[in-house]
Amino acid sequence: MVIDNNLFDAIYKRCSIRKYKLEPLASSILKEVEEYTHIIPKLSDIDMKIHIVEDGKKIQDISKGIIGSYGTIKAPHYLVVTSEEKPGYMENVGYSLEHLVLKLTTLNLGTCWIGGFIKKELLTNVIEMPNNHVAVIVISFGYPLHYEDATPKKLEDNLIDTIGFNPNRETDIPSKLASSAKRKALSEIIDCNLTEDWLEIMNAVRHAPSAINSQPWRFFKKDNIIHMYRIKRGKIAKNLDHINKIDSGIALCHLMVAGILKGKKLTLEYLDNMERKNLVYFISIIEN
Repeated sequence: MVIDNNLFDAIYKRCSIRKYKLEPLASSILKEVEEYTHIIPKLSDIDMKIHIVEDGKKIQDISKGIIGSYGTIKAPHYLVVTSEEKPGYMENVGYSLEHLVLKLTTLNLGTCWIGGFIKKELLTNVIEMPNNHVAVIVISFGYPLHYEDATPKKLEDNLIDTIGFNPNRETDIPSKLASSAKRKALSEIIDCNLTEDWLEIMNAVRHAPSAINSQPWRFFKKDNIIHMYRIKRGKIAKNLDHINKIDSGIALCHLMVAGILKGKKLTLEYLDNMERKNLVYFISIIEN
């Protein structure tokens, strides 16, 4: 996998933008975005599609302004991501789309992950969705209304907005958690001493956005292998667990981008018998 050096810088530059200039982007920029959607890496061969909605009003109309934890998110353009519903599809979407988000950041565009439950019928007149796909997530994008907002300053800049496109489905995520969230120390997400290069790589992981800043990922390093898990949620946090699968893919994207740019030769492998108490195994990263 070839990584653009600018993607590493984008990890630290990226923040969630909720206010945009509503003027459409130049057609040349939209074309560049569209071209990049075809070359971003994937975790698996699960079929997924990134739909570029150039007329942002189409999304705003079906989502009543896209009301999230931080108010209305109106942007000139949106990405709607659909996928086959197979094991690992959420992680695959998170991994691939974060590569695209970082690319958009290098173009000085603002983005915001908007997580919710999207009724398929709402998208009938917005995108052409394959019959075997489900709608997974929406990402707003465009130029920030105020460029000072494009510099991460606050903890909530690393959140994924969680919204309910389906008004009949109640969220299980207490909004009060967002205000009390804190960035975890490295010692809370990985259990071993790290060399300087791996400290830098894992710090890039710490900058990954996640739903209500839950930072669900946990890592266990032994010799040349890092095993990646996410926190196991109970029934009361079912919706959060759903979004945390995307979060895990996003964090893995940060790890791979940082690792490769630090000269690491990394491969990904799913291993057997990796159960740990209160955790869900995701994947193993092998340094060759």
